Amino acid sequence: MDIFFIFIGINFFILLGFYAIHIFLTKIKWIKYLFAGVQLLIGITSWLSVLLTLNSLTIAIVGSFFLINSLISFVIAFLLDLFEKAKPHWFISTHSDV
Repeated sequence: MDIFFIFIGINFFILLGFYAIHIFLTKIKWIKYLFAGVQLLIGITSWLSVLLTLNSLTIAIVGSFFLINSLISFVIAFLLDLFEKAKPHWFISTHSDV
């Protein structure tokens, strides 16, 4: 059960980081997708190492953790960008449009 709470905590901080990037770093919003892509790459390479050379359960668990985190990160980044495009007119923006 402890690994579940660690997983939820890490995803919460990823969400906060993506929201901070979305608000404060408006010019380089693509960095969210880069971070999710790096997580995906780590997950794929760890699973390839398990399948090809090492038969370690720990590496398989960590690889699965990174794959699931990358999927969640891609979804969060996409939803933040989608919300920016389809923002309602009554929504108070944090950016000045001046």
